[in-house]
Amino acid sequence: MVTFTNPEEIQFETYRQVSERSNVADNDIYVLYKDTDSQIWVSVFGGGLNKLVRYDKEKREPIFKSYGMREGMNNDVVKSIVEDKNGNLWFTTEIGLSCLIRIQSSSVITTDTMDS
Repeated sequence: MVTFTNPEEIQFETYRQVSERSNVADNDIYVLYKDTDSQIWVSVFGGGLNKLVRYDKEKREPIFKSYGMREGMNNDVVKSIVEDKNGNLWFTTEIGLSCLIRIQSSSVITTDTMDS
């Protein structure tokens, strides 16, 4: 945790192009969400859902894992994110409602409204 006593001590970093593999280098960030495990999730227009995995201090850049249509999402435009009491992430996309169900370690199953 970073602490400061004066506003002048705050330092900002700007990320224009995180990496070629990242979907988070866009200006259209829809949602920043911190879940109950303190995991940070970022929704970028057309970039699907992105989980902050770690921060590379040497390169001074965040490292993300992306979840999009290739990973089974129903759409790459995530408009909102909420977490249920079981720790599953629910989100609305341009075409419906989806859920990332966390099972055991880091396994994720994606479902949408057509599966119900």
